[in-house]
Amino acid sequence: MLLRWFGRLIAESCDELARALGVLPPESLDLMVDAAALVAAADGREESRRVARSEATEALALARQLGNLDRLGMEASRRRFERTIADLHDGGEEAWQRVIERLRPLAASPELARLALHTAGTVAAVDGQVSDAEQRTIDRIAAALGLPPDA
Repeated sequence: MLLRWFGRLIAESCDELARALGVLPPESLDLMVDAAALVAAADGREESRRVARSEATEALALARQLGNLDRLGMEASRRRFERTIADLHDGGEEAWQRVIERLRPLAASPELARLALHTAGTVAAVDGQVSDAEQRTIDRIAAALGLPPDA
């Protein structure tokens, strides 16, 4: 019981420190990476797990900025992004639904929900256009977060 209390206190302190420093806690950052991966995979090549280099680069640049990441943190975000892309390509619609469901807890925080939607939109638009598949994905993310697509 006491050990759980200490664990919760440490976790809350880390979250408070991250907010005070203006960075996202790791769990929230992981979900931003997931939102970016969803739109990057939306118009990816069906025959491979590859996504546009510009979209992957933008997704990881946003993760670095949002999390104030060092080299080690960037590696974790890169692995998360690549793993999510692979899951989306291999798992079909069920995988897409699972990743979108992972984002749903962000709806409890309007700021984080809008940030996730903004992250998805930024990655989608990095190549100068938003494809129909990317727009549909943004719409699905917005619905899961309880936001209008243009939030």
